[in-house]
Amino acid sequence: MLLNAMPLEDMRVLSVCCDPDQAWSAQGWSTLFGTCSNLRHAKIRFSCARPLCELLLTGFSPIQGGPVPLFPRLEQLTLLNVRFGDERHIRTDELPEWLKGQGILKKLVIQDCSITSELVDRLREVVPEVIWDEHLHDMSEDSEEE
Repeated sequence: MLLNAMPLEDMRVLSVCCDPDQAWSAQGWSTLFGTCSNLRHAKIRFSCARPLCELLLTGFSPIQGGPVPLFPRLEQLTLLNVRFGDERHIRTDELPEWLKGQGILKKLVIQDCSITSELVDRLREVVPEVIWDEHLHDMSEDSEEE
């Protein structure tokens, strides 16, 4: 397996784009990327955003034996083509709470996401720098495909 041959402990940048039909859990992502303790920047696209954001921002290391964040050096999170607002995607209350609990993220970039200006304002209360392309997208017009 590639992961056995390639150590991930020193990986600093992670970019993930998922097939909408792939439904990985936070635990599945943890198995894959749980050793990336030097991760500084994560870029996430499409449907993998909810479980991967949950892992990045709330995951704790069972190896450290307690409440040690899995990604203690994560400084920047970029979200691309992510939907907010319903159970299948990131609920509007989740991301601000996850970010508040994580406490170390310095920059959040939001591009081409279905998000409201109200949610962006809430995110600005918990992250020092929020870059938003001001793309407003009505989720009611979305098709099921991303």
